[in-house]
Amino acid sequence: MEQTAIPTKPSGIPWLGDIPAHWEVKRLRYGVNLSTDRVEVDEEVVMPYVGMENIESWTGKLLPLDEEFVPTGTSNRFKKSQVLFGKLRPYLAKATVAEHTGVCSTELMVFEPVLFESRFLLYTLLSDGFIKLVDSSTQGSKMPRADWEFVGNMRVTLPPLPEQRAIAAFLDERTARIDGLIARKQRLVALLREKRQALITRAVTRGLDANVKLKESGVPWLGLVPEHWGVKRVKQVTHRITKGTTPTTEGGGFADEGEVTFIKVESIDDRLKVMKHMCARIDHETHMSLSRSHLQEGDVLLSIAGAIGRVAIVRKEILPANANQAVGIIRPDPSAILSEWLALALHGHGAQEQFALDNVQSAQANLSLTNLGNTWITLPTISEQTKTLAQVRTITGRIDALIAKVEAAVLRLVEYRVALISAAVTGKVRV
Repeated sequence: MEQTAIPTKPSGIPWLGDIPAHWEVKRLRYGVNLSTDRVEVDEEVVMPYVGMENIESWTGKLLPLDEEFVPTGTSNRFKKSQVLFGKLRPYLAKATVAEHTGVCSTELMVFEPVLFESRFLLYTLLSDGFIKLVDSSTQGSKMPRADWEFVGNMRVTLPPLPEQRAIAAFLDERTARIDGLIARKQRLVALLREKRQALITRAVTRGLDANVKLKESGVPWLGLVPEHWGVKRVKQVTHRITKGTTPTTEGGGFADEGEVTFIKVESIDDRLKVMKHMCARIDHETHMSLSRSHLQEGDVLLSIAGAIGRVAIVRKEILPANANQAVGIIRPDPSAILSEWLALALHGHGAQEQFALDNVQSAQANLSLTNLGNTWITLPTISEQTKTLAQVRTITGRIDALIAKVEAAVLRLVEYRVALISAAVTGKVRV
């Protein structure tokens, strides 16, 4: 990033800092017009619709639109080259330049550039200082919104139009290059995750000994298994299979300061762990009323509704704990199977594919406890389970370390992208 050598002046605005001496600083409202063009949309008025979910955070990119989605009610109409800016949860930094005429959510402000080149305006709206200041103005914690009164009064830089075009072209080229690097690293992470999953699947279906003698398992999706291994249904190696309960259905409720961890589907990550920061809390009285779903150390959790197939092992540090009705609770028989073996078996490709076939489609996908109990898994001896799991932990540990390294590099690139945009639109980079 080359520092500018041209004369500068104080902008008088903390997040802008010093700017080129020939640039102006203006309130946004004097450089754009806020469109108030509204339209009632229904099946008779078919136009491309852009929702908040169709705009990628921080990049200005428009994600694929759902051509079959027909919005109803009032929408904002926009035209090509106008700029859309998300006022709901502005910390998400959602803005884009319209490439066609269409309609959008009323959670998106529509700006008609007057003194700005469209893409320079986009980058200004995506600059870190602008987003942070707008976000600081919002009210409410669950659905914070920015308002035009504040956004329109934001002071921003106004370079001459030729410089705006040059800066926008510079950022288009540089951010495209950064995005390419990010995409390649994200593909590498995806490949590493696939490798990790394939290792787990192999470990719990054939073991890691390439020379072991195999036999037919009698289960189509399991195929060949080591000849000295058993094959059992989940219900044959567990003491209990049940599911959680939502507190409100039992007359209780959630408590922000509750002493009991309450696990939901989104609390379960892809590495057999419960993310405590993603759990809700309930009080002791509510917990006691939900006795069916009291969790114990070593229980295996499986999401059985919505995002089916997420697996976790209950660790001591999250207890006392309970779970909601979308989480299946499996209590292994420790004389037959280790919790980690059962969790990995349920996490493997074969079991996951079986869950996908077995689930019942209603308002959302559901896996019955009966089908869960009837799921086939391999069953080596406890000693062989212990040995194989130790090998799996070693190898997946190396893969996880590499994934973490690549993800850290992605984060640095994302941070550099944000910093580059902010520097360019405030005149800190020579273009």
